[in-house]
Amino acid sequence: MIEDETGKSKLVSTTALADLFELCTEHAECVILNACYSEVQAEAIVQHIDYVIGMSDAVGDTAAIKFATGFYDTLGAGRSIETAYKFGCSAIQLENIPEHLTPKLKKKSLNQLSGN
Repeated sequence: MIEDETGKSKLVSTTALADLFELCTEHAECVILNACYSEVQAEAIVQHIDYVIGMSDAVGDTAAIKFATGFYDTLGAGRSIETAYKFGCSAIQLENIPEHLTPKLKKKSLNQLSGN
């Protein structure tokens, strides 16, 4: 689901979403889909973007906020995307929220990263 220009939810296909991110390959290094059951979309988008984080299951608001805070704080401190991902998951776990395994980091394959 995405939000249209009137603020209403609009259903889009995984293919359409992946095609959109293909247009962003020069400008985006990482995409976070902080929404329930978004791992399938993450798999499609990682064909075009180096790192994509999707959720393998339902994710509650508190877990989503904790993940985002841990992730962006770490990224803002100059650490790698992979390290930021680990801090995001840890932030959920430190709150004793069982959803710390829900975020899934997808990484473009080495052949795709090198342009082969």
